[in-house]
Amino acid sequence: MSPDLQTRARESDVREFYQIFFERDPDPGGLKYHRMLVSNGITRYGLFCRFTLSEEWQRLSEERQQRAREHFRQEFGMQSLLAQDIAWFHSVELPDGSCTQGYKSHEILQKEAARVFNFDLRQKSVLDIGAWDGFFSFEAERRGAASVLATDHFSWSGPGWGTKQGFDALHEALNSRADSVDVDVFDLDPHVHGRHDVVLFLGVLYHLKDPCGGLEKAAAMTREMLIVETETVFNYMDDPVMRYFSGTEMNDDDTNFWAPNLACLRSMVTDLGFRRCEFTPNYDAVPGKHTSLEGNRLFRYIVHAHR
Repeated sequence: MSPDLQTRARESDVREFYQIFFERDPDPGGLKYHRMLVSNGITRYGLFCRFTLSEEWQRLSEERQQRAREHFRQEFGMQSLLAQDIAWFHSVELPDGSCTQGYKSHEILQKEAARVFNFDLRQKSVLDIGAWDGFFSFEAERRGAASVLATDHFSWSGPGWGTKQGFDALHEALNSRADSVDVDVFDLDPHVHGRHDVVLFLGVLYHLKDPCGGLEKAAAMTREMLIVETETVFNYMDDPVMRYFSGTEMNDDDTNFWAPNLACLRSMVTDLGFRRCEFTPNYDAVPGKHTSLEGNRLFRYIVHAHR
């Protein structure tokens, strides 16, 4: 990453940024707030990120936003991040408007985020199990979560095809305050890693040879709401059932094993102490990956399970 990302901000930078972004001098309230950030040691790049998250920035025309982003794209060299040899899974937009080119498009991830975070996250603590490149971790932070802990092992240092390189690069590029721990699902411990208001268990369940045990681990970390996103099958059946997929049978991926039906998911989370659950279709999560198997189609769903 460019050394400019580590340059400490000064009060003169605040006045400069107001002119570049908003073409005006800072108002007393804005100056006081940004002086506080500077006194706390924020970097010049971190200050740039804060400006792009402001309400006034959201009201700017697209042309004004692009002009400001281009100015800082030249200064901070975001293209150096995109040029790194990283096998991206998530397509994440950077503050300068550029985007990592992941397997999952930014458009699809935005649709998923709207379904996953269909509630007010402000002041909530969030645990993201299976974070990979960290889109949902950083999105939770952007939406006002009080704290975020991202965990993974399968995709960071385990048998998955990803690494933690993407998460670490985005963590710096987004000036994130999220914490991260390389830990397997079955090694999560509320006494070590804490219990969290909201736990994300997205795209994990069907990768586990022991899905019930993995879901139980996620539930143990959950204070208020567990959010599960998974493949499902046999949803026309009222009985709770789960199907095992052998080899590459599910989506041509030999790390996929199980798909429950919705009745099974409801029974599982109910037995783990959740009183209410809501199901939201997530059909377009992985375009082209839903296949017909003996007339029973795989469909992805998001489950919001409430204590």
